[in-house]
Amino acid sequence: MKDLNIKWLWVLGGLLLINLGLLLYLLFGNTAKKPMLERKPLLEAMLNFDEEQSIQFEALKNAHHEIITDNNKKIKVLKNRLFTDIENDEENDAAATAQRIGELTATIDLETRKHFKEVREICNEEQKQKFDDFLKEVLAGNRPMNAPNGGEHPGPPPGERPPMQGGRPPMDGMQPPPR
Repeated sequence: MKDLNIKWLWVLGGLLLINLGLLLYLLFGNTAKKPMLERKPLLEAMLNFDEEQSIQFEALKNAHHEIITDNNKKIKVLKNRLFTDIENDEENDAAATAQRIGELTATIDLETRKHFKEVREICNEEQKQKFDDFLKEVLAGNRPMNAPNGGEHPGPPPGERPPMQGGRPPMDGMQPPPR
């Protein structure tokens, strides 16, 4: 019986040492921050821009991002005003605010179109074809082939989902709970 207890004490002591070593490593080891891998945006990677194109693309992307961010902030302020001022009976104010939100949304769409046109202009002929194919895929609602999951959408297409059972989605072979 003593031999069995001694064996278990050795096993327990070994596990404690391993845990202590792991804890010390996590707390004090590997203190140097590893730089995050620099990822190219999907479009830039797909089009395989050269150095000059990458610089131009970066400038276009930053300018576009600034404009879109500014307009999104304005939309957020207006939407907050629209919905927090609900006790106010002034429908004209609400309609004007909604109208302004629509104008800013249209501005974002037009700026995005302009951005894509500018990006296309820095492309060579082969890249333009890839760019056009990319836009067609995106507009069709498909992920580009370089997207995560290899361009595959998770699950079946919307019109081909299995029917719901009793107002609930199917539970993959599981029986529904008794009622």
